[in-house]
Order: sequence, then C-alpha cells, then structure tokens
Amino acid sequence: MMKLSTMKKVVATVNDEWQSPVAEKILERWGYDHDSVYYFRSSANFVFVFHKEGKKHFLRFSDSCERKLQTIEAEIEILHYLRDQPIHTAQPVPSLNNKYIEEVETEIGTFYAVVFEALQGEQYDIEDINEEHYFVWGRTLGQLHASLKRMPETYRRGRLS
Repeated sequence: MMKLSTMKKVVATVNDEWQSPVAEKILERWGYDHDSVYYFRSSANFVFVFHKEGKKHFLRFSDSCERKLQTIEAEIEILHYLRDQPIHTAQPVPSLNNKYIEEVETEIGTFYAVVFEALQGEQYDIEDINEEHYFVWGRTLGQLHASLKRMPETYRRGRLS
C-alpha cells in the first residue's frame, strides 16, 4: 500500500469530472484520445482509464520513492511470460519511446508509469457476481497459479513473492 500522503497529493489533482492533469502529462509518453482520461482507483498504484484511437487502456503509475524500477521491470517480464500461456493477461503497451516503463517528472513528483491494454469482457460489481462467476473466477485463478508455478526461476528475480 502507498502512503496516504502520496495518495492525497495525486488525488488532489483529480477534478470533479475525474480528470487529472498529472495523468494526462504522464500519458503524453503514450498518446491518448483527448478528454478520455479518467481516475479509476488508488491502492498500491494509481490507475486511470483512457482511450487511445478509440481502444480502452489503463494507465498505472506509482511514486518513484515508493516502488523500485527493478520491481516493475520484473512484473513486466512476468506478464510477457504469461502472454504465451493459456491464460489471458493484460499486456503492457510500449510508449512512443518504445519503452514499457516511463519515468515521468511532474510538478508533484517523479512517477514510474506503465500502460496496459484492456482485456475483453465485463467487470462486475461484487454484489452482481453469481455462482457461475465465482466458479470461473476460481478456475482462472487456478490457471494463473499453475502457469506461475511452471514459470522459470529467472522470472522470479526482482520480486519478493
């Protein structure tokens, strides 16, 4: 989890329409459709949803003093490994500089940013999930764990767990 002070400084840039000039500045590295960037959530990272050429994407960024670049690089390597497995995972999208991770300095700090393609499908609120949804969720989580168990040890470098 991030520090509340970090969350406060970024969320303070979000206006009444859920837009943020900080997120838009970061997305200049990837390009985006004008007026399509909206705050989605904050947890260990900040997440914004946006469109580029009409296609939905997600921007994920974190304060450089809270997450190490090597950790994010390891996450990207794992996602590239999972791309070739029988499980659908959101894949990172290279920036206009052909980088998966961009370090962006803003007026409120320096952030590591990654953009992901959106996966096809629906996202349900927890109260709308039925028994079949839970079954599919569990099966998919099991497939993910099985794929990660088969993952070569070299992909585990830079990750605590």
